[in-house]
Amino acid sequence: MKARVGVVGAGTYGSVLINAYYGAHRRGEIELAAIADINPDTLKAMDEKYGLKGYTDYREMFDKEKLDAVAVVTPDFLHEEVVLEAARRKLHIIVQKPLSTDIGEGRHMIEAAKENRVMLYVDFHKRFDPAHIQLRNAIKSGKLGEIEYGYVCMEDKILVPSQWFKNWAQNSSPAWFIGIHFYDLIYWLLGEKPVRVYSSGVKKKLVSMGIDTYDSLQSKFEFANGASITVDASWILPNSFSSIVNQQIRLVGTEVFRR
Repeated sequence: MKARVGVVGAGTYGSVLINAYYGAHRRGEIELAAIADINPDTLKAMDEKYGLKGYTDYREMFDKEKLDAVAVVTPDFLHEEVVLEAARRKLHIIVQKPLSTDIGEGRHMIEAAKENRVMLYVDFHKRFDPAHIQLRNAIKSGKLGEIEYGYVCMEDKILVPSQWFKNWAQNSSPAWFIGIHFYDLIYWLLGEKPVRVYSSGVKKKLVSMGIDTYDSLQSKFEFANGASITVDASWILPNSFSSIVNQQIRLVGTEVFRR
């Protein structure tokens, strides 16, 4: 029996997710039942493109569509209300990273999922990148020896906070919006959590544009075996940069990895 899936949020990234789910729907893997978004024009566009039923109130979608699962693609700081309502209705949930920008809200969502015995999955899709899978296997098999140090960068063009998400970028940061992908990936690659984490950030460019959030943050993760990994997260690359995002990861161990 195919799962009936709904999507809450059909904006910049929500539309990408809907396109992927529609492909799964066409292949018979799921039944993409409906979407919810506060913008009627967005719903009209999704209906014209995919023939999807749309709701301006996600609760109405939950009431009428008999869903099995829901994807939550609202802005970072607006996950809790939707997730708690979905959990209360016994719907399985996939939510975009970060789960929350508030620790207390994150804990509420986790507890609600446990109490209602539903799956709550955060979309950390960097784990599914073939190169990252290969790197994890190399670490687990000992091909790199012991990891000693590493460096990560995750950077967006400035159009992301200043144009795409200008209405809510001040409620997020490059750490929450993009850096978190690699914070999670580091834990996943090394198979452990750090013993110490500390960060520093800069607020200059975006503040000068009337957007009160960090331009960039540098974080350092230190592990029990002495390994340390530094992560630079920013969203102020010039719009002339060749792609929307620039990202890389480099890990150095006690052994040379040869394929």
